[in-house]
Amino acid sequence: MGCQRIYSGTHPKEEDMDAGIHAIINRIKELTDPIHGFPVTEKDHTRIAGYGDIAIICRTMTKLAYPLIEALMDAGIPAYAAKMTGYFCEMS
Repeated sequence: MGCQRIYSGTHPKEEDMDAGIHAIINRIKELTDPIHGFPVTEKDHTRIAGYGDIAIICRTMTKLAYPLIEALMDAGIPAYAAKMTGYFCEMS
């Protein structure tokens, strides 16, 4: 399955951002569903993906990260933002 791009853009409109956030929340709920969730294999057993298996990477913190964190927490999904300057360098 791998990575999935739900939103791609530089300056999202508010309604597009809201739709993207809801899509992310719904996808996380699908992946972590106790019955139909995404299987994760570790050494000798398989389990359903948990919140700790999921990472969301945002290009900037200001436009999407903070509203996303708030919405995730409102949906009961534990979340935090870690600012990592220079973690991903953009080629110019």
